[in-house]
Amino acid sequence: MPFHPYAWLAWCAAAVSATLLTRNPFYLTLALLAVLWVRSVLVPNPEGIAAWLLRWGWLFIMFAALFNGLTIHYGEHVLLRLPASWPLIGGAITAEAILFGALTGVSLMTLLLIFTTFNDVSDYAELLRLTPGFLFHAGLVVSIALSFVPQTVRAYRDVREAQMIRGHRMRSWRDVLPLLLPLLIDGLERAIQLAEALESRGFGGRALQGGLRARLALLAGLMLLLLGLGLHRLLAHPVVGLGMSAAGLLLLLWGFFRLNRAARRTRFHRRPWHDEDKTLLLISLGVLAVVWSVALFDPAALAFYPYPRLSMPPFETWLGVAYMGVAAPAFWKRSESA
Repeated sequence: MPFHPYAWLAWCAAAVSATLLTRNPFYLTLALLAVLWVRSVLVPNPEGIAAWLLRWGWLFIMFAALFNGLTIHYGEHVLLRLPASWPLIGGAITAEAILFGALTGVSLMTLLLIFTTFNDVSDYAELLRLTPGFLFHAGLVVSIALSFVPQTVRAYRDVREAQMIRGHRMRSWRDVLPLLLPLLIDGLERAIQLAEALESRGFGGRALQGGLRARLALLAGLMLLLLGLGLHRLLAHPVVGLGMSAAGLLLLLWGFFRLNRAARRTRFHRRPWHDEDKTLLLISLGVLAVVWSVALFDPAALAFYPYPRLSMPPFETWLGVAYMGVAAPAFWKRSESA
């Protein structure tokens, strides 16, 4: 992993927030270009799903634009009309609906690129070490689940190559059985080996001794956080809603801190913080702060709604500069290699 795991997680959170909180085509384009730049620097030779996404990702945009244009018959700029007797797709096809669908496709493609980049660069062993002590078991289960699909794909390729050497050819559905049976046996063997390794290391042998007050604090904090968000967004009480959300978040952090102290863990090595790690963390936290502050206090600056009439979306230069902060990993990685 080229960056510290905390800094890399902060970048992922900043990129996802910047993408999800807007439909403005200018900001979405900046986020997409920034993520593509980061990916081209950190992962110059993509493979598998990432390579397919980079080559055929435009299909997401076209499909979303076509689907929204055929199902949402609203807008002033009518491009064509389908017979009204046709179910679901009958009616006016408007430029506003197609544009809004295309923006949804751009957002989806950007999110997929963010997660594939995070997945390709991340070291799951290091991320697992960062899991709080009281969530270690859940973190290990998630790590095993994330590695299950790549291991199964590699095992399928090995089985497929071995069967092809023996003259196996896919002619009908009956020829799938010689592939599935070895694949199933290999998966069971890996599961048994993993279970034996976990048992030999005493996994799950000691229950977590957490306090009742910490667990009640987690429950109360979650309730306050959800209630505050509801008051802020649904009932239009911004001050009361944000205050309750802040109080709930503080209770959650306090409960996590108490439970984490109850779980004892030892570490042989702690990864040091370098200058590029600190810089990436500060830039990512700055992007998070700017984007969420604008979304909470001035949502019109990020919003773009082309209905009923298409108009030029707003663009703030300072907000665009904040969006370019998503490209920070590419800049620091390039300056380091230069």
